[in-house]
Amino acid sequence: MGPLLDTLYNDTKARVETLLNFDNPDSLVTLSTDGWEAPGGIHIRNYVIVADKVTFFHTATSNGTVRPTADNIAEETIAVMKDLGPQNVAGIANDNAAAETTAWDRIRDQFPNTLANGCTTHAGALLFKDACKHKWAQALVDNATFIAKYFRNHQYLTAEVIRRTIHEHSS
Repeated sequence: MGPLLDTLYNDTKARVETLLNFDNPDSLVTLSTDGWEAPGGIHIRNYVIVADKVTFFHTATSNGTVRPTADNIAEETIAVMKDLGPQNVAGIANDNAAAETTAWDRIRDQFPNTLANGCTTHAGALLFKDACKHKWAQALVDNATFIAKYFRNHQYLTAEVIRRTIHEHSS
C-alpha cells in the first residue's frame, strides 16, 4: 500500500498546487501547524495549507524524541515555508505555547512579511476553561451538566425536542 498511498498523495498535492495557483502573486495561504506527541514519545508536527478554495494537509515532520523547542519549531516551519515558497505564505497559525510564540521571532526575522499568530479558537477554549473554574461560573456549569446528562438519559425527550425544533424552523 505504501507506494500507492505515496502516488495518491503526490497526485493530490499536485492538484492542490494547481488550485493554489502560486503563479498569481495574490494567491496566498496560511500555514496552520500543530504539534503532538505520539506513543513512544515521538514529537510530530503537522502542517496544513489553508487557502480561500482549499484546505490541504501538506506535510508532517518528526523530531523523534527531541523536545519541540522554539529553535526546532522555527527551523521546521521555515523549511516548510521554503518548500511552499515563502512569498506564498501570508501567515502562520499555531497554538500559544511559549516555544511556539518564541519561534515566531525567528520566522519573522527571516520572513518579515509573514504574520505569525496563535490559534484564536484554541485561545478561546482556554479562556472558557479558565472562566469555568471561577465560583461564579460553577453553578452555571453544574446546571448545564445536569441538563446535558438528563437529555442523554432520556432519548424520547431528545427526539421530541429535535422534532419540535425542526417543525418550528421548517416554515
